[in-house]
Amino acid sequence: TKIEKLSTTDELTGLFNRRGVNQIIDLQMQQAKLTQRETSLIMVDIDNFKKINDRYGHHQGDVVLKHVADILRKNLRISDVIGRYGGEEFVILLPSTPIESAVEVAEVCRKALEQSAIKMKGNEPLHVYACFGVSSTDHVGYDYLDLFDQADKALYQAKRNGKNQVRTVFTL
Repeated sequence: TKIEKLSTTDELTGLFNRRGVNQIIDLQMQQAKLTQRETSLIMVDIDNFKKINDRYGHHQGDVVLKHVADILRKNLRISDVIGRYGGEEFVILLPSTPIESAVEVAEVCRKALEQSAIKMKGNEPLHVYACFGVSSTDHVGYDYLDLFDQADKALYQAKRNGKNQVRTVFTL
C-alpha cells in the first residue's frame, strides 16, 4: 500500500529508509543462512558532510545526498539492496556475494563518486568523497547486527585513515 511504501522509503533519495532496509536485510539474512551463501554488507558514509552543509546550506546538502544515492544506485545490481541509513550514511546488502566482489563493487562506487562533480551555487563544481566499510557473513556469521558492526568498524578505520577509501576489517 501507499502508506507502507511511505513508511519504508526515504523521501529525499527514494531509497529504502532505515526501517525498510532493516526489514529487507532481515529477510535476506534468513535466506542466506538457509542457503549458506556468503552475503556481504557495505556501509557508506559521505566524507566531510557537515562541512558541506555548513558551507552551502542544507538545501545543497540534500542535493549532495541525492547525488550520492544516484551514483550508488547506478553502480549496483538489481538484486542489491540499498538504503539511506540516516544522515549521510547508506547501507548496501549484496546477496550471494563474496567479500572480494563486494570490495570491488565498493571501489567502483567510490571511483564513480570521485569522478563526478555536482554543480553548486554559482556553478562551482563540488567533488564528493565517501568511505566504504565492507563485511561478509563468511567472517561474522549470519547475524545482521554482527555484520553491521563489522562493516561499521571498517568504515571507522577508513575515516581515521584519511577518508575516501574502501576498507574491510582485514585491511585494518
